[in-house]
Formats: sequence, C-alpha cells, structure tokens
Amino acid sequence: MFKMVALVVVVVVAVPLVGGVMVRCDGSLDAAVTRVEACAPAADALGADIGPSFLGVSCGSSESSGAFAQSSWETPIAGTRARGTLHYAAEQRASAWRVLTAAVTVDGVTIPVVPCGGTDASAAVDEDGLACDRGEGAACNRLGVAAARGDRGAKNLEAARGFYQRACAAGDGTGCANLGALQERDFGDDKAAVHYYRLGCDLRSPAACTGLAVMLVAGRAVEADPARARELLEAACQAAHAPACGQLGALLGGDPAAAVRARELLQRGCDAEDSASCVELGAAWAEGRGGPRDEARAIQLWLGLCDAGRPAGCTALGRYYRGRDRHDEARRYLDRGCAAGDPAACDEAKHL
Repeated sequence: MFKMVALVVVVVVAVPLVGGVMVRCDGSLDAAVTRVEACAPAADALGADIGPSFLGVSCGSSESSGAFAQSSWETPIAGTRARGTLHYAAEQRASAWRVLTAAVTVDGVTIPVVPCGGTDASAAVDEDGLACDRGEGAACNRLGVAAARGDRGAKNLEAARGFYQRACAAGDGTGCANLGALQERDFGDDKAAVHYYRLGCDLRSPAACTGLAVMLVAGRAVEADPARARELLEAACQAAHAPACGQLGALLGGDPAAAVRARELLQRGCDAEDSASCVELGAAWAEGRGGPRDEARAIQLWLGLCDAGRPAGCTALGRYYRGRDRHDEARRYLDRGCAAGDPAACDEAKHL
C-alpha cells in the first residue's frame, strides 16, 4: 500500500520535470514566453517575472530535421500574480524560433497571445513579433519601445530590456541606444549603459553616440574625455539628431568665444522638444550667455516645461528661485519636480 502511493507521487512529480526540461532544451519555450510578456492581457493576468513553472504537467512534442524544427507544447507558466497553462506551436528555421500560435489559460479563461487581440495596433505588434523572431533588429526595437511605454497595458521594463537586447544583438544601433538609456535611467547601471552606447555608436546610431558623449563629459563609468565627447556630439548634431545639438551647446556654453553658437545649438535642441536643451537654453537667457539677457523669457520657458509635466523645467525654476533666496517659490517648484519624478529635485528640496 505504501509502495503504491510512493510510486504515484514520483510519477506526478517526474512528468512536469521531464516535460519542462524538454521544452527548455529546444529553445522554443523562451520564444513563446517572450511573446507572452509582450501581450498585455496575458502579462497583466500572470503578473511580473513570467516564466515556466514545474508545478504541473508538460506535454507535447518537438521534431527536427537539419536546420528546420517544429515544436508544439502545453506547459505550465507562472508569474507573480497567477499560474496558468501556455499552449503554443513554433517552428525554427536556421537558428531563429518563430511562434506561430500561442495562448495562455488562467483561471479557466483562455487569452490569445499570438495573435494578441484584434486591433490594428495589436496586429502591428504581432507582425513585429514575428519579424523579431526572424532576427530583424528594428522590429525587436519597436517591441521594446512599446513595452517601455506601456502601449498595450502596464509598462514592462524587463520585457523592454529583453527586446532591446535582441535588437542590439541583431545589429540595430537604435536598439543599443535605447538599451543603454534604459540601463542608465531605469536600472541605474552606468557601466552597462556605457557598454551599449559604445555598441550603438559603433553601429552609427546618433542617439547612442550622444548618450556615450554625455557619459564621457561627466566621467560616469568611463574616464572623462570632453574632447572625444565633443567629436561625437558634432557628428551626431550634423546627422540631425537634435538632442546632440543641445548637448553640444551645453558643452560649449562655458566657452565665451563659442557662446553665440552654443545658444543657437541649444535652440535647435529645444525646438525638437529635448527637455535638457530647453533647460540649458533658459539658463543661457537668464545669464545673458550668447545674446541678450532675458530672465522673464527663461522663466516662461521653464514654466512651460513644468506645466507640461516635464520635471526638468520645475527643477530649473526651483534652482533659479533658490539662487535668489526666494525659498517659498523654490520649494514649490522643487516639490513639483520631485512629484513628477526628478530625484535631483527631491534631494534639493530637502536642503531648503
């Protein structure tokens, strides 16, 4: 009697373990999970940290012949919010897996994953998903942008990072630039940011070269090299990347001989709605660098940014008023900058 019970337990536990290992070995499960993460309804149902689960039974098959393979599985999947079952079919040509169909069942409700939903936007993302699975870096980058912005539900920065990594590995310089910015801004990893900015800059991405130049100016996670930074910014600005023009203007702002050109470059960046350029342009107006002094114009520019929900403008106003010992106004705008997500404003507000 006791032996029979033990045998049943071993069988139930062994089936999911063997199934899970088989799916993982052929690589199709990773591609299917990536599509689940990119489908907002499925990702919302499962929660964060989506991945295979061994608490359940996996069943299906995988077949291969030369450079072609097929895989069709039903396997447990889980996130921080719920567990479910992932059903998918995929094919592999050369080295890339393409997910043909996929769905997730959670609490008895089946959520289509490929295709995900029925809107035009969904169709576009699904097409990008197929293209990304084929190794097209630009498509992977578009999926990363959509995940980072939350175009189809809640933001998913981990999914965005995964898509950007695939884009960069496929030789898409913009994907490398976006990955560097994500590492710098959202994950606080300056070393990784410099690495991906370099990769993107080598792939002739003006945005990546601009990001690398900013790190070189500040000496963050890399030895400071303002001369090299200026070279990169000059080239990126000539390639019509407006933020590079603004950053170049800020770099030249300390040189009286280049003040007029610096203000012109800042104006180009600000006209393209680059917040950093606008903030520095306001400072040039307030201080009379490169042209007439016009503090009222500077205040109006910063206030416009602040009211538009761009925290850099609020922080600039707070600093302006703090420098004139108008602490009530300074605190008000620094608090607004802090509330809008600028950590520098939060730190400065504490010291008023």
